[in-house]
Amino acid sequence: MLGFDPLYLANEGKAIFIVAKGDEQKVLQAIRSCEEGKEAAVIGTVRATEKGQLLLRTSLGTTRRLYRLTGLLLPRIC
Repeated sequence: MLGFDPLYLANEGKAIFIVAKGDEQKVLQAIRSCEEGKEAAVIGTVRATEKGQLLLRTSLGTTRRLYRLTGLLLPRIC
């Protein structure tokens, strides 16, 4: 809404796991077994053919490349 990407903002209580291909469902099942993980989902892929890139599948079905954060993080307001 304000031009901020939530992936680059402080977002406490969230986690991203990178797991071996084929293990996604086992990991999701384990995470979803906890109340806090009931909405866990696969959000991206890592491909050997695209070395050094992290791709995110969007809610529209498109693919977006995620870049390493540069500069300063926005301060956390707690």
